Amino acid sequence: MIGGTVTIDQNVLSTKGAFSKNIVGMIAAGPTADTNPSEEWQTFVEQYKTTFPDAFNMPSSFAHGYYLNTMAVLQALDTVEGKLDDDQQALQQTLASLQLNSPTGVVTLDENRQAIATNYVTEVVIDDDGQLQNKLVKTVENVNQTLGMEREAFLALGAPTRNNPVCQP
Repeated sequence: MIGGTVTIDQNVLSTKGAFSKNIVGMIAAGPTADTNPSEEWQTFVEQYKTTFPDAFNMPSSFAHGYYLNTMAVLQALDTVEGKLDDDQQALQQTLASLQLNSPTGVVTLDENRQAIATNYVTEVVIDDDGQLQNKLVKTVENVNQTLGMEREAFLALGAPTRNNPVCQP
Protein backbone atom coordinates (compact mmCIF):
# COMPACT_ATOMS: atom_id res chain seq x y z
CA MET A 1 0.00 0.00 0.00
CA ILE A 2 0.96 3.60 -0.56
CA GLY A 3 -0.19 6.29 1.85
CA GLY A 4 0.18 9.97 2.54
CA THR A 5 1.92 11.66 5.42
CA VAL A 6 -1.06 11.51 7.78
CA THR A 7 -1.65 7.83 7.00
CA ILE A 8 1.68 6.88 8.55
CA ASP A 9 1.95 9.55 11.23
CA GLN A 10 2.69 8.59 14.84
CA ASN A 11 -0.99 9.25 15.59
CA VAL A 12 -1.70 6.18 13.44
CA LEU A 13 1.43 4.14 14.17
CA SER A 14 0.69 4.20 17.90
CA THR A 15 -2.64 2.40 17.43
CA LYS A 16 -3.00 -1.19 18.55
CA GLY A 17 -4.90 -4.10 17.08
CA ALA A 18 -5.48 -5.52 13.62
CA PHE A 19 -5.13 -2.20 11.84
CA SER A 20 -1.53 -1.79 12.93
CA LYS A 21 -0.56 -5.14 11.41
CA ASN A 22 -2.13 -4.16 8.09
CA ILE A 23 0.07 -1.13 7.53
CA VAL A 24 3.44 -2.85 7.91
CA GLY A 25 5.21 -2.41 4.59
CA MET A 26 3.25 0.72 3.62
CA ILE A 27 5.29 3.20 1.60
CA ALA A 28 4.71 6.91 2.13
CA ALA A 29 6.51 10.23 2.05
CA GLY A 30 6.53 13.23 4.31
CA PRO A 31 8.59 15.71 6.29
CA THR A 32 9.93 13.19 8.84
CA ALA A 33 11.41 9.71 9.01
CA ASP A 34 11.75 8.02 12.38
CA THR A 35 15.07 6.37 11.48
CA ASN A 36 16.64 9.52 10.00
CA PRO A 37 20.28 9.21 11.15
CA SER A 38 21.09 12.94 11.03
CA GLU A 39 22.45 14.42 14.24
CA GLU A 40 19.88 17.25 14.12
CA TRP A 41 16.96 14.80 13.92
CA GLN A 42 18.35 12.52 16.62
CA THR A 43 18.81 15.53 18.94
CA PHE A 44 15.24 16.66 18.22
CA VAL A 45 13.90 13.16 18.99
CA GLU A 46 15.77 13.01 22.31
CA GLN A 47 14.53 16.47 23.29
CA TYR A 48 10.98 15.47 22.32
CA LYS A 49 11.13 12.29 24.40
CA THR A 50 12.56 14.18 27.39
CA THR A 51 9.99 16.96 27.15
CA PHE A 52 7.04 14.64 26.52
CA PRO A 53 7.84 11.31 28.22
CA ASP A 54 4.22 10.11 27.95
CA ALA A 55 3.83 11.08 24.29
CA PHE A 56 4.25 9.01 21.13
CA ASN A 57 7.30 6.83 20.60
CA MET A 58 8.58 9.36 18.03
CA PRO A 59 7.59 12.96 17.19
CA SER A 60 4.50 13.14 15.00
CA SER A 61 4.42 15.18 11.80
CA PHE A 62 2.19 17.59 13.68
CA ALA A 63 4.71 18.01 16.53
CA HIS A 64 7.42 18.58 13.94
CA GLY A 65 5.29 21.13 12.08
CA TYR A 66 4.35 23.04 15.23
CA TYR A 67 8.00 23.09 16.26
CA LEU A 68 9.09 24.51 12.88
CA ASN A 69 6.34 27.12 12.85
CA THR A 70 7.23 28.24 16.37
CA MET A 71 10.95 28.34 15.50
CA ALA A 72 10.22 30.48 12.44
CA VAL A 73 8.04 32.98 14.31
CA LEU A 74 10.52 33.30 17.19
CA GLN A 75 13.43 33.79 14.78
CA ALA A 76 11.46 36.39 12.79
CA LEU A 77 10.39 38.21 15.98
CA ASP A 78 14.05 38.40 17.03
CA THR A 79 14.97 39.80 13.62
CA VAL A 80 12.34 42.57 13.79
CA GLU A 81 13.14 43.11 17.49
CA GLY A 82 9.54 42.32 18.44
CA LYS A 83 8.15 45.28 16.50
CA LEU A 84 4.72 44.50 15.06
CA ASP A 85 3.77 48.01 13.97
CA ASP A 86 2.92 48.86 10.36
CA ASP A 87 0.36 46.02 10.28
CA GLN A 88 3.13 43.43 10.88
CA GLN A 89 4.69 44.09 7.45
CA ALA A 90 8.28 43.69 8.68
CA LEU A 91 7.43 40.42 10.42
CA GLN A 92 5.65 39.07 7.33
CA GLN A 93 8.53 40.04 5.04
CA THR A 94 11.03 38.46 7.42
CA LEU A 95 9.03 35.23 7.56
CA ALA A 96 8.74 35.16 3.74
CA SER A 97 12.51 35.39 3.31
CA LEU A 98 13.54 33.24 6.27
CA GLN A 99 15.93 30.34 5.88
CA LEU A 100 15.15 27.98 8.74
CA ASN A 101 17.69 25.40 9.83
CA SER A 102 15.44 22.66 11.19
CA PRO A 103 15.90 19.13 12.58
CA THR A 104 15.02 17.85 9.10
CA GLY A 105 17.06 20.26 6.99
CA VAL A 106 16.78 23.75 5.59
CA VAL A 107 13.27 25.14 5.00
CA THR A 108 12.58 28.19 2.85
CA LEU A 109 9.44 29.59 1.25
CA ASP A 110 8.71 30.12 -2.44
CA GLU A 111 6.97 33.12 -4.00
CA ASN A 112 3.60 31.70 -2.87
CA ARG A 113 4.93 31.24 0.67
CA GLN A 114 4.82 27.48 0.26
CA ALA A 115 7.59 25.47 1.90
CA ILE A 116 10.60 24.17 0.03
CA ALA A 117 11.99 21.44 2.23
CA THR A 118 13.45 17.96 2.47
CA ASN A 119 10.98 15.09 2.25
CA TYR A 120 11.54 11.48 3.17
CA VAL A 121 10.25 8.34 1.50
CA THR A 122 9.57 5.82 4.25
CA GLU A 123 8.36 2.28 4.84
CA VAL A 124 6.38 1.24 7.91
CA VAL A 125 8.33 -1.43 9.80
CA ILE A 126 8.29 -2.99 13.25
CA ASP A 127 11.31 -1.92 15.31
CA ASP A 128 13.26 -4.05 17.79
CA ASP A 129 10.84 -3.05 20.59
CA GLY A 130 7.80 -4.20 18.59
CA GLN A 131 6.75 -0.61 17.79
CA LEU A 132 5.71 0.58 14.34
CA GLN A 133 8.01 3.17 12.86
CA ASN A 134 8.79 4.90 9.58
CA LYS A 135 12.05 3.54 8.22
CA LEU A 136 13.94 5.95 5.98
CA VAL A 137 14.12 4.66 2.42
CA LYS A 138 15.13 7.78 0.48
CA THR A 139 15.81 11.46 1.14
CA VAL A 140 14.62 14.03 -1.40
CA GLU A 141 15.87 17.56 -0.84
CA ASN A 142 14.28 20.85 -1.93
CA VAL A 143 10.80 19.50 -2.61
CA ASN A 144 8.54 22.32 -3.73
CA GLN A 145 4.88 22.69 -4.65
CA THR A 146 5.57 21.99 -8.32
CA LEU A 147 7.32 18.71 -7.45
CA GLY A 148 10.55 19.86 -9.09
CA MET A 149 8.94 20.74 -12.42
CA GLU A 150 9.33 24.16 -14.00
CA ARG A 151 6.44 26.30 -12.76
CA GLU A 152 5.03 26.90 -16.25
CA ALA A 153 5.08 23.18 -17.12
CA PHE A 154 3.40 22.33 -13.81
CA LEU A 155 0.66 24.93 -14.31
CA ALA A 156 0.13 23.69 -17.89
CA LEU A 157 -1.00 20.34 -16.44
CA GLY A 158 -4.15 22.07 -15.20
CA ALA A 159 -5.95 21.67 -11.92
CA PRO A 160 -6.00 18.18 -10.43
CA THR A 161 -9.31 16.41 -10.95
CA ARG A 162 -10.65 12.90 -10.93
CA ASN A 163 -9.17 12.45 -14.42
CA ASN A 164 -6.15 14.73 -14.24
CA PRO A 165 -3.46 13.59 -14.09
CA VAL A 166 -4.28 10.51 -16.08
CA CYS A 167 -3.72 7.26 -14.20
CA GLN A 168 -1.61 5.01 -16.38
CA PRO A 169 -0.50 1.50 -15.52
